[in-house]
Amino acid sequence: SMDADAVLEAVRLAAERACDGNPDVIEPPKLRGVTSFDQYGFEVTVAAKVKALTQWGCEWAIRREILREFGERGLEIASISGGSAPSQSAVQENEAAESPAQE
Repeated sequence: SMDADAVLEAVRLAAERACDGNPDVIEPPKLRGVTSFDQYGFEVTVAAKVKALTQWGCEWAIRREILREFGERGLEIASISGGSAPSQSAVQENEAAESPAQE
């Protein structure tokens, strides 16, 4: 099993490095810790506040640094899954579904 402390430290450092000096970052990344787990592994969440419409670029920068940091430390990744909370996704899907009816 993977050492959660080592993973959390790697994610924290990588996220901070990715956001350091980036003018699109309003609030620096905060590590939310292990946010879920199952028999296959655990999920770690890190969140930063960024300017509107820059979230995808910032997210990619953070993920790229995480991949680099994990590679240097020999840590394995099961998978990395998506950015927004389920409630936000549901709202976006509802808006998209409703838009044809409104036109």
